[in-house]
Amino acid sequence: DKALDKFMQQAYELMVRTLSTDWSHIKAVIIASPGFLREQFHQYVLREATRKETDKWLLEQRHKFLLAQSSSGHKQA
Repeated sequence: DKALDKFMQQAYELMVRTLSTDWSHIKAVIIASPGFLREQFHQYVLREATRKETDKWLLEQRHKFLLAQSSSGHKQA
């Protein structure tokens, strides 16, 4: 559980740093994974954005999040 929490925290922080720019050119944010990790991460993002005042902009853009299933965790999938 600690490793998964650390992974989600790092992925969230990277996503916030990368996506905190102008959203007018971003059409979708795709979260893909095998299994149910994508749903867990999506819920984590919404929880953290609700908790942190500086990340409220993520909640405004949540309609752009698309969850997809992939066959593996590699880029080629």
